[in-house]
Amino acid sequence: MGSETSNLDGMPWAWSNVAMHPVKRRPLTRQGRQPLGSVDEVSEYLGVAAKTLRNWRSMGIGPRSTKIGGYIRYRWSDVDAFIEAQAS
Repeated sequence: MGSETSNLDGMPWAWSNVAMHPVKRRPLTRQGRQPLGSVDEVSEYLGVAAKTLRNWRSMGIGPRSTKIGGYIRYRWSDVDAFIEAQAS
């Protein structure tokens, strides 16, 4: 997503791809990642383009997703299950 650092209140932030505005990140879980992943986070994790992930969703393949507040989100457990299913 770009370079990452901390702002003055100590919260991590990164530059978003949209108009280069700083975006505060949500706190991580004990496993070291947020409970829900965005399209960009999951596509980076899987090593595929965000457009590919969106296409998979429209075709009903790929990791299970949900829409929350108008945003597509993925449970990491569903992403890991998708990876395991591809390996077998």
